[in-house]
Amino acid sequence: MKNLLILFVMILLPAAFGACGRTASSTESALPPPPAGGAAPAGTPAQPAGAESKGPAVAPVVLSGVYTISEVEDKGVVKMWPPDNKIEFIFHPDGTYARRSMIRGRVDHADTGKYRVEGGKQLVLSIVSSDNVVQNPAKEIRHTIDLSADAETLKMTAKDGKSALFRKTGEAPGS
Repeated sequence: MKNLLILFVMILLPAAFGACGRTASSTESALPPPPAGGAAPAGTPAQPAGAESKGPAVAPVVLSGVYTISEVEDKGVVKMWPPDNKIEFIFHPDGTYARRSMIRGRVDHADTGKYRVEGGKQLVLSIVSSDNVVQNPAKEIRHTIDLSADAETLKMTAKDGKSALFRKTGEAPGS
């Protein structure tokens, strides 16, 4: 149970602290509009027209779908995540996301914003709204990730080596 609490704090607490002491105008939008047609998907580096890349082309990592936590690992010990508690991410191909944590079916925390993947291994969450409070400026949180080749599992690892495994449980609404 202690390890579950540590992981819960590791994943959600930085977002909660981002909401502390901030106020929002009711006229501010919680999420910016999606990129205009032809915009590069999240994680795609911008490249000037006519520029040629050196070396083999590497496909950018674009997350899409609903990922739900299934297990945590700490010091080589893997524990299943209790089914009455849930953390899920909904990643949209346009680079927006939503995250929510539920305890016994009740939403305990929720945040939304933009995401990008840097270097194929760093997930950067730019939190725009946390528990219905607009973050101005947006708060960024980084996680080291490993996405399986079939995009069915997403492993997020903290600096201290603790990790959480998320499994794809559905498609993002509107995808």
